[in-house]
Amino acid sequence: MQWIFWLISIIVSTGAAYWVYRADKRRVVPYPWLTSLLRGLVVLFTLLLILVPDIIINKNYTEKPIVLLLQDNSRSIANALGNDSATYRKNMEALTTRLSGQYKVVTWGFGATVQTDTAFRYVQPATDISAALSRAQEFFGMQNLGAVILATDGRFNQGANPAYQQLALHGALYTVALGDSAQQKDIRITRTYANKVVTINSSFEIRADIVAELCNGYSNSVIIKEGDEMLSSVPIAINSEKYDRSVSFTVKAMKAGLHHYTLSVPEAQGEKTVLITAGTFLWRL
Repeated sequence: MQWIFWLISIIVSTGAAYWVYRADKRRVVPYPWLTSLLRGLVVLFTLLLILVPDIIINKNYTEKPIVLLLQDNSRSIANALGNDSATYRKNMEALTTRLSGQYKVVTWGFGATVQTDTAFRYVQPATDISAALSRAQEFFGMQNLGAVILATDGRFNQGANPAYQQLALHGALYTVALGDSAQQKDIRITRTYANKVVTINSSFEIRADIVAELCNGYSNSVIIKEGDEMLSSVPIAINSEKYDRSVSFTVKAMKAGLHHYTLSVPEAQGEKTVLITAGTFLWRL
């Protein structure tokens, strides 16, 4: 309907220009056509500003879909890949280069935390797959996400089980399985529990969850130390392929200050991935 406003503006401005032209002709004004032209243009632009206020300008931008590569950067990947580590990295970089022709490729490394600037180093001490997926959802949830490629050995020792994680990704999720699919022998401390503040001269409990797979016949002790001094130990004996138990230690707060306690469990014979310690900090008052 804007053409009607344009037509009205042109007709009115033409009429105004003609009226000025005739008036200037009667008064013998030099160059009457120039003054009438200027008056007509002023009237035309004024009417256009009043009657056609919205000028719509459309610009089209082409944005490539995003492909996010989530690369497991934990220590277990180095063991899973072994001598194939360099070949794997070369193949993944070739894949991202090929995808970059049609997509915007973003590479993140993850372990205990997500690293947006480092991958293929395999140095992080823990693996939290669910946190990496949640970060991807939060960061790219409203963007043009084409796909998420998750490259991992599937072994997580921190965070929730990703198999039961509720995700609302707008793109597809592809997984790249790394390493041997056979379950490996492993015993570890998964979590520690303790009060962060305790009263001096009181006794308090430090508790740890022990999880083991394929360690039937294992017999040893979980040890708690403060510095180089061993405070206590709890024996454990495993008589099944899957083992899950909590052990607890009672410690007395003898002096005020910040203390660092270390819990450790000796590795099982034939265990490939060894990470046996977990620390707890306590502030005694």
